[in-house]
Amino acid sequence: MEPFALPPGARLTWLVGPPGAGKSTFIGSAAHGFRRVVELNDMLGPLVGPPRIRKGILEANGRLVDLIRRIERHEDNRCLSALLIVVGLAPESAIFPLSEDEVVWLLLPPLDRWRLQLYERPVNRGGAENYDDYCYSETWYARLVHWLGREGVHRLDVPFEQSRVGRVATETP
Repeated sequence: MEPFALPPGARLTWLVGPPGAGKSTFIGSAAHGFRRVVELNDMLGPLVGPPRIRKGILEANGRLVDLIRRIERHEDNRCLSALLIVVGLAPESAIFPLSEDEVVWLLLPPLDRWRLQLYERPVNRGGAENYDDYCYSETWYARLVHWLGREGVHRLDVPFEQSRVGRVATETP
């Protein structure tokens, strides 16, 4: 598969990665062949953002994964173009097993680079507070490493842009 090429036959592409991996920057830099993109953080943001809710988000993302599958598989929606879903984090049981028309793009930079990106993330810039539970983020990085090698999982190799470190996705370097 070409870097960032839409996998043949894929209708649903799940973009997964730990906080600070660069998911929002990645989708903001180009459409990557998708006409439709949805970010779960955007869907839940108005509900969880202002009060800084942390508990229950993982379960909510899992339910959104199920909801998106139900909507996309409705017979009247099968003619729609492929969808890129920026998941961030969701329970493994919500993502797997994948159907034949699904793939996971795993944005998992090398550990040292990811830590630099994570720990240098600005807090409370770009209109929203960024995730800052570093212990939880480290746990998820380790969990996602185990997704490598699973059928349908493709690790994205995104070029590192030093000028992006310390910025939110909406800021230009």
